[in-house]
This record gives sequence, structure tokens and C-alpha cells, in this order.
Amino acid sequence: MKKNINILNPLSEELDILRQSILLTGLNSLSYNINRNNKDLKFYEFGKTYIKEQKDNIETTHLLLIMTGNEKSENWNNPDKTIDFYSLKEIVNSILDILSISNYTIKESSENTREYGLDYLMKGSTNCAIW
Repeated sequence: MKKNINILNPLSEELDILRQSILLTGLNSLSYNINRNNKDLKFYEFGKTYIKEQKDNIETTHLLLIMTGNEKSENWNNPDKTIDFYSLKEIVNSILDILSISNYTIKESSENTREYGLDYLMKGSTNCAIW
């Protein structure tokens, strides 16, 4: 069972636990920018998450990529091309190639939190998810 890890001397009540996911901070940044009429957005974050399983504290490093809007600014040489699922898949595959990671399998996500997605499995567990 996964549990939060509490901070002994937090700065505030809102910051009293270590985060279990980097998704929320990414979605907050996305929401902030969209609310200010910024449409073509590309964010990344390298971050750590922390969970307590039984008696162990587990720290994991993640990479979060968030993209929305057009891939490139429109000009006479580049027509509008909206970012889609396959744009993100291409970027993830490129990152894995650059890092020389080839021992993975891709399967359709079975999580019910997503309409559609892909999971990249390495050593039997999901190490990357696109949705």
C-alpha cells in the first residue's frame, strides 16, 4: 500500500508531504498558461517522486512532457500542424533512441484514467506512459 511521506518541518500545511506524482505540477503550469491565452506550449520537467511502501521510502526520478497547440509557429514555409498523440510518441521514441534504450515493449494502456494511451514497459513495469 502506497502512503505519503510527511515532512518533519514543513514551510506550510500545503507543503507538508513529498509529492507522489509530477503530473499535478505540470497540469497546474499548463492551466496557468492557457488561462493567460498562451496556446502553443511545450513543457518538460525532470523531477522526483516519493512514496512509502511498507517500511521503505522509495524515491523515483521522472521526466514529464506536456505539449499542446501547434508544433511550430506558422510562417510562409511551415503551415499549422497541431500537436497530437503521435507527435508526443515520436519525441518519446527519439529520447529513448538518444539514451540507447531499446529493451522495452509498447502496449495499449489499460488504465481507466485515460481515454487512450500507450505504456512503455521495461522489466515488466510501466516506465513511460503517453496519453
